[in-house]
Amino acid sequence: ARVNVIMNGQAALLKDQDIDNVAAWFSAQNGQIRDLRDVK
Repeated sequence: ARVNVIMNGQAALLKDQDIDNVAAWFSAQNGQIRDLRDVK
């Protein structure tokens, strides 16, 4: 896991239900995954 002082402080305030809600929101988003490694 990455260590970031600012994000660790914010994430420490999240309850399990908050994390579940954020995960559900991201899961519901539409979008395409694109591989841009070969884009010039």
